[in-house]
Amino acid sequence: MTLEQLPAGMPGRILSIDAGFGLRRRLEQMGLQPGDLISVTSRAPFHGPLLVCARGCQTALGRSVARRIEVLPADASDALACTACQAGPRSDCQAGPRRLRRAGRNHGHRRLP
Repeated sequence: MTLEQLPAGMPGRILSIDAGFGLRRRLEQMGLQPGDLISVTSRAPFHGPLLVCARGCQTALGRSVARRIEVLPADASDALACTACQAGPRSDCQAGPRRLRRAGRNHGHRRLP
C-alpha cells in the first residue's frame, strides 16, 4: 500500500521509499525515513497535496511523491504514538527552520538598483 492509498487519520509505518537519491535525501531531511510512523492528516481537493504527520511535524507532500512511499497500516498500539499532530505541530519540528531559511534567499538573482 502506498501513502496515497492510506486512509486519512489511519497511522502507518514507512516500509520503503522507491525513489532516486535526491528525493530520498530530501525526504530524510524532512524527517521521513523507513520505520517511522506516519499518518495522512488531510487531502487537498482536485488531486492536490496530502498533509501528513510524522514525528510530530506536519508536511505537505505531492501525490506523485506519496505514491513512491510504501507504508504498512499500523496496529492499535502504534495508533496512540501517532497522535502528536492532533495537538498541533511541535516547536522543534525539523521542517520549520529549513523552510524559514529558504524563504530569505534570493535564489541567485542579483538585486536591481
